[in-house]
Amino acid sequence: MGLFKKTEPRQATGENIYKESFYQTDTGMCLLTHPDFEIFDANNSFASIFGFEREELRGSLFAVVWKKCEERDLFFTEIIRNGHSPPKATRVLRPDDSERDIVISGVRLDEDMILITVFYLG
Repeated sequence: MGLFKKTEPRQATGENIYKESFYQTDTGMCLLTHPDFEIFDANNSFASIFGFEREELRGSLFAVVWKKCEERDLFFTEIIRNGHSPPKATRVLRPDDSERDIVISGVRLDEDMILITVFYLG
């Protein structure tokens, strides 16, 4: 028998698999409500990239992690108009006044929810 053997299929629901993926990935991920851009949920990677604890972000406006600027406004306008924004490199200021170079993208999941993904370029 080879190195790989067939395993029994996991009895997890699709929702659980996606939930686990959301929380365990190294990619920063955040769910925002629309139209108010409130952080519904974020994973630890997302919080860490921006210098926060995950619990601090829930219920906060997205402006907490990316201050209002023309670039941010254009990013969200593109998501609302086109349903997505392709990856964009930018720099954000963290609460400790350090800067982070990131790549950010977003997709509108439905009328009420937006998914943001972020990679740290450090």
